[in-house]
Amino acid sequence: MFASRGVSAASLSPYSDPANGVPLLPGTEPEADPQEAGHDPDPFGFNAEISGKLSLWVGELWRLQADAVVSVGNEDFGHRTGSQASALWQHAGSSLRGAARQAVEGTGKIDCGDAVSTPAFKLPASHIIHTVSPMFDLKFKTASESALASSYWSCLSCLKELGGHSIAFDVIHALDKKYPIEAGAHIAARTIRRFLNTHGDAVTSTSYLLFRRLHV
Repeated sequence: MFASRGVSAASLSPYSDPANGVPLLPGTEPEADPQEAGHDPDPFGFNAEISGKLSLWVGELWRLQADAVVSVGNEDFGHRTGSQASALWQHAGSSLRGAARQAVEGTGKIDCGDAVSTPAFKLPASHIIHTVSPMFDLKFKTASESALASSYWSCLSCLKELGGHSIAFDVIHALDKKYPIEAGAHIAARTIRRFLNTHGDAVTSTSYLLFRRLHV
């Protein structure tokens, strides 16, 4: 195990940047009630406890100590579309390949919008949840959005089935699948928030991994 190199996902503050030891965005506490701040009401209703479970983190996914980290690829694990997936597989070790095949035994693939889990082997995390980055097609925009939302929801459902409480996501929507960055980020935030609204008691922390520091 590489636990000595791990970073606890549960310890991350919102927008945490370990390289500089300071938050990416001003403030690390949940925002005030949007109505009191003069903003439009949140369609899901403001909930400080749920907002406090979300964090953005600039770093390497394989280093995080969490109940599960999410690896993004294609249906048969042959191409890893996620920005962090290749390093995650490398550091997990050679046993991951066999476990991934076993996880999809019978079909030989992950359906788009679905997720499966394997042990994390040499990673600080306990499990790896594998999902597929959907292709974006403007002609079938609704289907593309539904597939992406389903991928996030399936990963969180998989975490719940595993009995885990913390999860760290790589970005599931990929440029090489022609998915617009901002549209994909909106779906990610909306889906994760909806899951936490419904199953918040089962999840204590949700981290979203970024390769680059945000500029504001």
